[in-house]
Amino acid sequence: MKKNRWMVLLFVSAVAGALGADELDNAVLHGATDRRAFDYKPGDVIIFTLSVEGAEAFPAGKYFISWSRTGDDGKRANGREPLVFGQLFAHTTALDRAGFVRMTATVVDEKGKTVLKQFRGDTTTPEGKRALNAFEKKDRRIFFDGSAGVEPEKLTSVPEPEDFDAFWARRRARLAKVPLEADRRPIAKQQNDFETMYAVSIKCAGPRPSTGYLAIPKKPGKYPTTVSLHGYGHTYPNKGHVVHPVSGGGDKIAFYFSPHGYELEREPEYYDEFYRSICSGGKTFCFDEKQNADPETSYFSGYTYRLMRALEYLKSLPEWDGRNLRVAGGSMGGMQSLWAAGLDPAVTLCEPSIPWNCDMGGRDTLKRIIDPWYIRETPALRYYDPVNLAKRIPKTCFVNVTRAGLGDYCCPPSGIWAMWNNLSCPKRIRWVQGSTHGYVPSEPHDEILIEEPARNGGIGDCRMPENAFVVQNRRGYNSWPMIQAMGAKLVCTYSRDNALPPDGHTTNPGSRDSYAKVSEDGGRTWSAEVTMASDPKIAEVNEGIGLDSTGAVLAWVRCWGVEDSRRHELYRSADGLSFTKIASLRPDPFPVQVLDPVFVTGLGLVSPWFAGNYHKDGGNSWGILVSTDDGRTWEQRTIESNLPVKEWVTESSIVSLGNGRILLIGRCEQGLGTQFQVTSTDGGKTWTKARTNIGDVRESTPSLIYDPKTGLVANYYYHRGARKLKRRVAKADFIFTHPDAWPEPEVLAEGFEPRIYDAGNVKATRLQGKTDCCAWYTGTQSNATVVVTVVPVPGL
Repeated sequence: MKKNRWMVLLFVSAVAGALGADELDNAVLHGATDRRAFDYKPGDVIIFTLSVEGAEAFPAGKYFISWSRTGDDGKRANGREPLVFGQLFAHTTALDRAGFVRMTATVVDEKGKTVLKQFRGDTTTPEGKRALNAFEKKDRRIFFDGSAGVEPEKLTSVPEPEDFDAFWARRRARLAKVPLEADRRPIAKQQNDFETMYAVSIKCAGPRPSTGYLAIPKKPGKYPTTVSLHGYGHTYPNKGHVVHPVSGGGDKIAFYFSPHGYELEREPEYYDEFYRSICSGGKTFCFDEKQNADPETSYFSGYTYRLMRALEYLKSLPEWDGRNLRVAGGSMGGMQSLWAAGLDPAVTLCEPSIPWNCDMGGRDTLKRIIDPWYIRETPALRYYDPVNLAKRIPKTCFVNVTRAGLGDYCCPPSGIWAMWNNLSCPKRIRWVQGSTHGYVPSEPHDEILIEEPARNGGIGDCRMPENAFVVQNRRGYNSWPMIQAMGAKLVCTYSRDNALPPDGHTTNPGSRDSYAKVSEDGGRTWSAEVTMASDPKIAEVNEGIGLDSTGAVLAWVRCWGVEDSRRHELYRSADGLSFTKIASLRPDPFPVQVLDPVFVTGLGLVSPWFAGNYHKDGGNSWGILVSTDDGRTWEQRTIESNLPVKEWVTESSIVSLGNGRILLIGRCEQGLGTQFQVTSTDGGKTWTKARTNIGDVRESTPSLIYDPKTGLVANYYYHRGARKLKRRVAKADFIFTHPDAWPEPEVLAEGFEPRIYDAGNVKATRLQGKTDCCAWYTGTQSNATVVVTVVPVPGL
């Protein structure tokens, strides 16, 4: 069988409607493989398919596809095929070894000239001019650049130097001889009033100091630290590559590292001369082969000294929390991120994107395909290859490669795979088919998410938070825990998504089930897991918990699947381990969630609900469900409707204060303000909504506990992004009429989740009047842990 050939298949392309005079101005060339891009074995047939989408009909013979096939086998093929509207093109090839096959294709005209999209908007208006400016900055070709991998999990690089670890030990010793002293001065133009920004210069080994911009929150406390790492460039404001002050948002320390160690806030002429000074051998920095013949004279030598010293300085700051240290950057910044994680064990989260220079021997020694812009290999450069430093990244660090392009041969897939294969820590990577170094195709495009725990056991990606007891850490997205005290027992319900390795946030039919455990020692140990709800036709997610009048547990479960099967079910248990469904609801408006059932004097059981769309204004509503028969039947009451998202009370917690007073704290979406406080003085007949002063939440569910003996109300919540479980305590009588006067929070525990929304949604319950037990979760999207933090009751 011929290994390279074209086939023409019948295909109906997507028509986007009227596009203007040129048929292809909104077109894209979509490419895909017949299997998942990494599922091929040596000799397997690989089929690339190409289709023009978003085009109007065009005549035959007007356009062509100019294509090229290259591969790690050294073979090349190319050609030009007619582009026919309504037809799909398929190219068949193969590879006889572990590695990659690359397919590039571009739409050309009958003369072989590349077809460029034209701007068809109105340029007479300011909006049109801005649109034109943005359009001209984009790649106007209609093209595809992508790959298929054959056994990439077997890819390795050239051997590392025998004295690799000794080399870095010598460098650390040399750096340690330089005093850790910094010149730190506030910059002239501060960006906000919640943090102070500094220009920092730190004494360092090598030719120049370590420099960068630092932002520290003004509010006293301990904070996580994020280091931003720059891509290739000599970085000064008039040339587009800018190391500049960056905000940490007030909840973290932020440092923007200058890779070159130049002085900050100088005039453009200084940077012009600086750039000329670091070029050598007729090449830009890093590329001089004479410099790269010796690891001590390579540009990377001073570069890595400056990076290690910057991390050392940041760890010395008294404001650092001593635990969370994140590094992130793209391209050359991605390389620096891997350097940092491999050279400093304190790094807990490494987030490189399209990391550069992985597998420096890939082209010259191993003859793998790579674009011409690359650094020629020398044995000295192997000390700086991220492939080798990846082996040194400890299991306490989570490596999250936020993007890797299957069409990016500046940072080729083979090199990134070789680096990935050397990681023994918990790791995740997002591959994008058709993505080059600077281009990501429009949606929909093919993505491959891969996530793996730590190799050979160890801490893995389900690290145990301090001040917390584990309820469930079985592999999977254990999340949305609900906890309820039942006499001397604690009952914890939660859900788990077992669809690995994809995103655990899915609610596809059968992807999630609901489970329960019981603790009889205050949350320290837990019983075996029991299944509470498991319907293969739907996904079950826990959403609320409480007690009925007999003291039995009531647990709400959101049942999600195809629209006509969606419902909210209420389960009852007298022992916390055996559950009976007592209600199934499809009210109108249909709630996104139904929350904790709470007894309110004069009403009965009350569960808040909310309905609508997180991404659309109007049509959003919220209210309460009321039951007078211990949850078997419910009446829906709407409090507000037709709301914009910013005024929409979503996930909430409610307590009854007596004498007709009801207090509700509600979540606000998308960072559009602080938590809501809603009150009623007449037993729920009328309500008053206001904003609180609580903004350190980031879309996480609150949980209220009211103590009529002390008159105190505790508001528990998880600060997403900052990874902190918090509590604010106030006098109920006072805060009822002063919603913007909640006292400052106390931090009870800290999570470790790499992504903001893979944790949160605390639920608290009071156990026998002595301790408050908070169930929450933290981890990654396919491996999260449900934990319980136990704290003394406030006021005792």
